[in-house]
Amino acid sequence: MADMCQENITHKIFLHQTALVGAVINTLNRAEMVELPETYNYPFFFEQMFEAAKRFRSIDDVITLRHDIYFRNPDPEWHGKLKGPAEKIAWLKERLGQ
Repeated sequence: MADMCQENITHKIFLHQTALVGAVINTLNRAEMVELPETYNYPFFFEQMFEAAKRFRSIDDVITLRHDIYFRNPDPEWHGKLKGPAEKIAWLKERLGQ
């Protein structure tokens, strides 16, 4: 695992996240936990990448938007396929590049 994490930063981050979750869960009981709805950490273009059954209509329909996986090989016109307020899409395009 150490070699795998040295070769790929994403694996290293995931391993640290997994360890953190394990440590936190061991300090909580079930009554203290809250399952967040799917509108949190929703992956960019999840439905196109994974053929998800449930699609979101607009970026306004999600609380947080995850973009790390999608931008490994993005569609050059991704911003034109995203639905939502033009100013928010422009903001994302400016910060995510491509």
